Amino acid sequence: MKRPSPPDLSMTTFEKSLIFDKFYRGRNEQYRVQGTGMGPAIAKAVLEAHSGTIRVTN
Repeated sequence: MKRPSPPDLSMTTFEKSLIFDKFYRGRNEQYRVQGTGMGPAIAKAVLEAHSGTIRVTN
């Protein structure tokens, strides 16, 4: 069962288009969560290297 995201955690269409860009960090996460923004970009590269795909849903 999927649970709806709280309104403050939802992503805009523009943010969804950027999520797999290197160093991208969400507008609400830039200062609250540590990290470099590389995780989704690395995951996408690994999956594509193995003929896989990844996508974002909200």
